[in-house]
Amino acid sequence: MYFFDICYKMIYIIKCVAKRRKEGPMDIAALSMSLAQANLQTSVGYAMMDKTLNLQSQEGASLTKMIDAAAMERSVNPSVGSTLDISI
Repeated sequence: MYFFDICYKMIYIIKCVAKRRKEGPMDIAALSMSLAQANLQTSVGYAMMDKTLNLQSQEGASLTKMIDAAAMERSVNPSVGSTLDISI
């Protein structure tokens, strides 16, 4: 676990404990559920971040491939795309 995950979970638990103190005696089951919910939120966040990172790396590879293809076309036909003739 990373440091900020531990801090986030501790803050979440402290908030839950403070809320329970206002409501009445602290329930261990409720505290366990709160911790499990915080774990789930962290896991979902990591999964979303991993998916986003994979998508960004795929898009970067595709962009690099397109740039390389355009550079190859310019090296084979240097005059193609260098001028634009417009008539109105």
